[in-house]
Amino acid sequence: MKKYAVIALAFLLVLSLFGCADDKNSDSIVYDESDIWGITFSSENVTPSGMTLKIIQSGGEYEGQLEYGMEFSLEIRQNRNWIPVEPEKDIAWEMIAYTLPENDITRLDINWAFIYGRLPAGHYRLGKEIMDFRGTGDYDTRTYYAEFTLY
Repeated sequence: MKKYAVIALAFLLVLSLFGCADDKNSDSIVYDESDIWGITFSSENVTPSGMTLKIIQSGGEYEGQLEYGMEFSLEIRQNRNWIPVEPEKDIAWEMIAYTLPENDITRLDINWAFIYGRLPAGHYRLGKEIMDFRGTGDYDTRTYYAEFTLY
């Protein structure tokens, strides 16, 4: 019984720290307890042409160094399904790896207008791959998502 009380107290503490999103252009943070790398994505300052991606890394278990690149994808929710947003033009991504700091918050300004144009109203998610890099040819990847709504 004490275990459940501690879990409930921790949940309430997290809610009080982050509060509820009142901003129409921001969605609340959703924690995935099954994520072993301790990563959570959320959206901030969303506009039809871009947003700030907030990446929280806290604890977790990984073997190497967590890294991310420039590439991202966009999907729109239609009839309970995620449908890829079609780019207006082809793009070649720079193959650069950035280190995701441990137990810290990283904010990335994402501008998708040059690929997708200005997005119309709808419920979207931005996907970005994170890598547990242990060495050349020795890594695992996971794709994380930040959902957002444009009104």
